[in-house]
Amino acid sequence: MASSIGTYTRGALSLCILFLSSVHFLYYPKWNETGTEATLSWDVSGYYWYLPAAFIYGDLKRADFSEEIIQKYNPTSSFEQAFEYENGNRVMKYSMGQAVTMMPAFFVGHLWALASDHPADGFSFPYQITIGIWSLILAYLGLWMLARILALYFSDIAVAWVVLIIAVGTNFLEYSAIQGSMTHGHLFFLYTMLIWQTIRFYQQPQLLSALSIGAIIGLSALIRPTELMTLLIPILWGLDSWQAVKDRIQFVRVHFTKYLLAGILTGLIGSLQLIYWKYVSGDWIVYSYQDQGFNWIKPFISDGLFSYRAGWLMYTPIMIFAIIGFPFLVRKHKNLLWISLIYTLLFCYVAFAWEIWWYGGSLGQRTMVQAYPVLAFPLAALIEWGLRKKIAGYLLLAIGIFFAYVSLWFVHQAHKGGLLRAGDMTRGYYRAIFLRYEIDPDEIFYLDNNDRYYGERKNVQTLGIFDFEEDTTLLSCGMEAISGNQSLCSREDLTFTPMYETAITPGQGSWIRARAQFYTQEGLSGPLWQAPQFVVRLFKGDLIVKNRQIRPHRRLTPHQAMTIFSDLRIPAGKDYDRVGVFFWHQGGTGPFLVDDLKIEVFDPE
Repeated sequence: MASSIGTYTRGALSLCILFLSSVHFLYYPKWNETGTEATLSWDVSGYYWYLPAAFIYGDLKRADFSEEIIQKYNPTSSFEQAFEYENGNRVMKYSMGQAVTMMPAFFVGHLWALASDHPADGFSFPYQITIGIWSLILAYLGLWMLARILALYFSDIAVAWVVLIIAVGTNFLEYSAIQGSMTHGHLFFLYTMLIWQTIRFYQQPQLLSALSIGAIIGLSALIRPTELMTLLIPILWGLDSWQAVKDRIQFVRVHFTKYLLAGILTGLIGSLQLIYWKYVSGDWIVYSYQDQGFNWIKPFISDGLFSYRAGWLMYTPIMIFAIIGFPFLVRKHKNLLWISLIYTLLFCYVAFAWEIWWYGGSLGQRTMVQAYPVLAFPLAALIEWGLRKKIAGYLLLAIGIFFAYVSLWFVHQAHKGGLLRAGDMTRGYYRAIFLRYEIDPDEIFYLDNNDRYYGERKNVQTLGIFDFEEDTTLLSCGMEAISGNQSLCSREDLTFTPMYETAITPGQGSWIRARAQFYTQEGLSGPLWQAPQFVVRLFKGDLIVKNRQIRPHRRLTPHQAMTIFSDLRIPAGKDYDRVGVFFWHQGGTGPFLVDDLKIEVFDPE
């Protein structure tokens, strides 16, 4: 099977390698970071934990070395990579496939550590850098293999543009050059190898190609069990009519032994996880994600695609071109349509059926990265059409450059810019920061409450003022009052403060603002979700009409009083009669003071 990469594609690949290398080694060398920013941290350390446990410490059952590693390197806040099973052993949360793909880099790093002054403990500098570089190499190979595949079907210049778009204009950049040791860049490479071997097998049905297909599917599923659906790629490849289906059935009959051996190899590789579970837990099957799972009845498709929190197309907008490209794929390569379309639909269904559909601190939808080799076909079809249509082509180019800039901007803000709050984004905060490099510090509260008004206000009316001077029921925080003789104390042993209420009449205004002074002697010590909340609530009798809250500790500095406001936009057409304000102390910090609470109603200018 010949596949010649043309001049444009070679140039594009060279630019991609230069760009990805610059990002990896110069812009954000993650292997040179420490703690939870290091290469081997958070989820990556969970994938990797098998290797030091097996080859350095000989302790796959208990992983008792983990506490020392966490204390020394701080890859996570606690040992979340495993959980204690009923027999007293610890079972790794993540499956072992990613550890298998990391093995070459691990052994190089281990030999380096043994030959140097670095600790040979699995987490020192040699391991960090070799794992990072190995992941970058796999990204290069994945792009190169993708280019070879696309060159079989599309023009040289179209292939060049696809490679550039994926490497520079999508979140592939994040999960190859920066967080390349996550599973997604490794799976991207495996997808390209699977497609290549599938094409080879149907052109020349040799046993080696069949076994390669079986091995790749098995390893992919060992990395992420849901990747077992990659079976569809060799099963559906090239089918575009009932006659093609009949021909495929006959092909399978003729080459049944090869299919069988490929399936056995897939099962053997997948059984490595079963053997590990049996060895550690005594059971062949263990659901290691415990309370996390799938919602197959109501998958989060719209959220996964379009939500401000982590919607794929909201953070990697250039991939809308791949979606638009499906009709164009029909015209020239109908035999690629059904595998691309069916696989994309199934992949999105499975990916977004996961209950934690935003995938933690993901930049957009990181899980979509491994599907890009499949989505590259409709993307290339659209580009090839645009190259033949002068005006449309220039329009696609202009939009594409803008979308690529958006993606690059998000990558920058996820790291050095600091504005992206992955996994916590909201509509209000997304709009507040979009393509900006500096924001008003108070706009951080959009992460809690989309109802915030920053323009000029009119018809401002004061509904109530609470200075807490006459309240004899207040608890003491052991701190001097912010103003006057006493302040409201919010403490962990009092989950909810009293509610401070005032009447409001429909039509008085369209927004409510509660403003108060805050003071604390301690910063946030627990997770952000536990931070105390400043709650504004609109009532009709005992019925809650609307509720809004913010976390003041996003902005509070210890030993510095600060005025903070929280807004609530009054819903149109609703009846209401009073406003209540209270403070909810969930823990996560020490006591804090509140003073001079003022509740207003106003209209926007």
